[in-house]
Amino acid sequence: CGSGTGASGDVLLASYSGGDSVLSVTGYDGPATQAVAGAAADPDGNVYVAVMSGRLPMIRKYSRTSALVWSRSFTSTTFCDTEAVGIAASPAGVTLALAARLSTTFCCQSYDAAVYAEFDPAGVPAGVVSVVLPAVQNGSQDFRRLAYDAAGNLVAGGDLSRYNPGPGEHSALRAMKVSPAGTVLWDRSLNMPGANEVEATQISVGLDGGVLLSAIVRFPSVMMKSSPRSLQSSIARQATA
Repeated sequence: CGSGTGASGDVLLASYSGGDSVLSVTGYDGPATQAVAGAAADPDGNVYVAVMSGRLPMIRKYSRTSALVWSRSFTSTTFCDTEAVGIAASPAGVTLALAARLSTTFCCQSYDAAVYAEFDPAGVPAGVVSVVLPAVQNGSQDFRRLAYDAAGNLVAGGDLSRYNPGPGEHSALRAMKVSPAGTVLWDRSLNMPGANEVEATQISVGLDGGVLLSAIVRFPSVMMKSSPRSLQSSIARQATA
């Protein structure tokens, strides 16, 4: 799936068979500009699409024939400036990863946390999990790549990029496992010395419970301008509770 061309930014969802033939195509043209943040499928073949409709995060569930089953938006009085950034599905439902800031009396304030909104297969909200992260003074961090393991735990992959690292500070590739109750079971980091930007691109869980996290690592040029090269690297990590 992806966003279409034109100012409206429509969403297009196409389904293909194993033989590479088109099974169905459907689109969504909401009241605002649409942007796709990710898609995930459950074991029954339903597809969940994370959409930013203007400034509103949404999940749209489609059947294996691309028929719309339900559509849900995420609103909150606790968080503001929420942005859909990732999605994962399991037999128990679907989880939407959000970039968010805390709502205060006067404005939004920065918030170092990974925020996940959960819905059951029928689209009923099942809760919001907020995992507080260590504050970063000179960089940014997120956990937006999601997957489930066989036990129903959420495995999140992310990155920490340092804008101007000081002594002993490094950009890093990160992964953590969160229980259904929102408890962090483990949190791992792999430092990337010399890198000024790390971008986690995909995460998956193997049959043995091992976690594979891929990333693009960018290094500064001699003149400290934009990166002249990229390094595609993968980390295989045996998951331990």
